[in-house]
Amino acid sequence: KGPEIERFPGYLFQSLAFDFQNRSFEPLLVTLDPAKNRSIGLVTHGGQEFNLVLSGRVRVVLGGKSVDLGLGDSIFFDPSIPHGQLALDEAEASFLTVITRDYPTDIHEKKESLC
Repeated sequence: KGPEIERFPGYLFQSLAFDFQNRSFEPLLVTLDPAKNRSIGLVTHGGQEFNLVLSGRVRVVLGGKSVDLGLGDSIFFDPSIPHGQLALDEAEASFLTVITRDYPTDIHEKKESLC
């Protein structure tokens, strides 16, 4: 089990490859807590990003658009576009995110917040 970090309110990140040296991508399990995750904080970073919903429902905001994803749904996008995720239905949600490693050490730089 990898270390868990709450980088933003309601976003719990767990590294799935924390002890693998020189990896070219970062696989993370992300759990969204609806009690703390009521608005979407948009972030940007380099690389490419893939999200796969493992439980619950997740709203993904990408630029000025949003898409609601359910169990088994996925999205692949350019994370230099401001983006964020929100748990729907007042229920916890989780997703696998895989981010390529051509980004700065701090992969999530908060840019703005939407309600």
